[in-house]
Amino acid sequence: MASTPDIADIVERITDGLFAVDRNWLYTYLNKKAGELLHLDPTAIIGQPIWSGPHHNSDHPFYKACLHAMANQEYACVEARSQQDNGWTEYHIYPSSDGCSVLFRDITQRKKAEEELKRTELQFSALFEQASDSIMITDMQGNFLEVNSTLCKLFGYTRAELLRSNIRNLLDPEELKTSPIQFELLATGQPVLRDRRMLHKNGTIIEVESNVKLIPDGRLLAIARDITERKKAAQQIVKEKQISETIIDSLPGIFMIREINGKIVRWNQRLETVSGYSAEEIPQLKELHFIEEKDKELVRQRINDLVEKGQSQSETIGVTKDGRRIPFYLTGRSIELDGKTCILIIGMDISERKKAEEELQQTYQQLRHLSSHLQDVREEERKGIAREIHDELGQQLTALGMDLAWAMKKCKEEKIRDRLAAMNQLLDNTIVTVRRISSELRPSILDDLGLADALDWQSVEFEKRYRIKTRFQCQLAEQEISSHIATGLFRIYQESLTNVARHANATTVRTSLRVLNDELVLRVTDDGKGFDPQAAGRNGTFGLMGIKERAQMMGGKCSIFSSQGSGTSITIAIPVNLHQ
Repeated sequence: MASTPDIADIVERITDGLFAVDRNWLYTYLNKKAGELLHLDPTAIIGQPIWSGPHHNSDHPFYKACLHAMANQEYACVEARSQQDNGWTEYHIYPSSDGCSVLFRDITQRKKAEEELKRTELQFSALFEQASDSIMITDMQGNFLEVNSTLCKLFGYTRAELLRSNIRNLLDPEELKTSPIQFELLATGQPVLRDRRMLHKNGTIIEVESNVKLIPDGRLLAIARDITERKKAAQQIVKEKQISETIIDSLPGIFMIREINGKIVRWNQRLETVSGYSAEEIPQLKELHFIEEKDKELVRQRINDLVEKGQSQSETIGVTKDGRRIPFYLTGRSIELDGKTCILIIGMDISERKKAEEELQQTYQQLRHLSSHLQDVREEERKGIAREIHDELGQQLTALGMDLAWAMKKCKEEKIRDRLAAMNQLLDNTIVTVRRISSELRPSILDDLGLADALDWQSVEFEKRYRIKTRFQCQLAEQEISSHIATGLFRIYQESLTNVARHANATTVRTSLRVLNDELVLRVTDDGKGFDPQAAGRNGTFGLMGIKERAQMMGGKCSIFSSQGSGTSITIAIPVNLHQ
């Protein structure tokens, strides 16, 4: 038969401290664990007063609890902190008429855990309430168990109203039909992140990004972030993109965006229409594929300039898939796209403009040829008229003068002789006038002696008439100059001198004729008051226009340099082969 366990052995084996006192508060028993916890010898302490040991402090919670338990003969439990090691002890006091028994244990670790839990709960509560996102905790059926103030404010409900409600009441019913809450998936521990349409208390839609997951205690934690403005912004971006796409596709010219390496990443429908390449083919090409071979180097240089300077423009010939050549005016600009430096290119078809320019150039050439022809015709007419005046009228006037001289010799009457003398003087003046008119129409010296002598003669005549010192210097060897060029330069010189006489208020004119770089160069310089060439061009001065036009008809160019108070210099350069 098994022996009954000794109660003393059982008490000694328990892990809690146990001691007993009598009515006089004298120790009657301490188990081994109590001795360890109180640092007392269980055998030596018997009969000693309890208040002489660790519990002697009358303010100690245990002291007060013992007095209360004995006085009322009722069980008491109290927790107390040790001043020595800052630990915690839990006391269970069992009173009786003979004294009381006390069971106590060290609960320091438990108290620390409770304090840590409390601190964590306070932190969680603070984060929960201060979070800028809406946070809710529900059960597995969607009933609200906890909500933060942000959620209440976002949806317009009080906390009490929400805690009596279900999450379904905040969801858009139409969306809920097609996209129910995935409780089964959440129960497996799989989080669910998605956008939801939720309802404000007043019925308005609020777009949110919801993140729902299962937490260890079996509840659901959901965080909802208001993305209404973000959605509106995204919709606006899409709308603006659609508008920009429409605008780009509506452009009358071609449009493309290329990366630095030449890959085309964006283009409009006009590029497909004009080039003949499909949307599938274009990304495989580079923009130089569309350029005529002879223009590719120029376009490469323009692209390099664009990368350095930010923008560039050029005219080039585009080549379509079927080989058609189309002139384009290209403008390019450096832009940032998706973090990459790209080039935006817009090309305008200038076929009509080029055609108009060619037609205008043809018309201009025709007018120039016509003007040159009219100048030649006029020169021939002037030459003919000058010849007839010189040969016919001059001879007749000379003959008339001879007759008058004969008549004067034969006449004896003094009055008649005086009258004949006056007639003879008038006749001499008329002959001089006829010769001057003939020379102005076409100086015979131009045909007889050439351009240099004609210019020198004109200089002398100009100085005689206007009293302006005129110096002509010729640095030409005897060369054969075509009649057309000689006549043109002579007329230019005449017009230049006329301008000096009318407008310059000059005292000196210096003229030179020479050959420079295979060009026949005539330069006329005065020391007059000068003028603004740009203003003169705007005011349409026909003298200067005539000089420039004559120079261009001879295939040359005219340069005019002048400023207020600094005189004027006109330079005519005509390409001519003087060695033929």
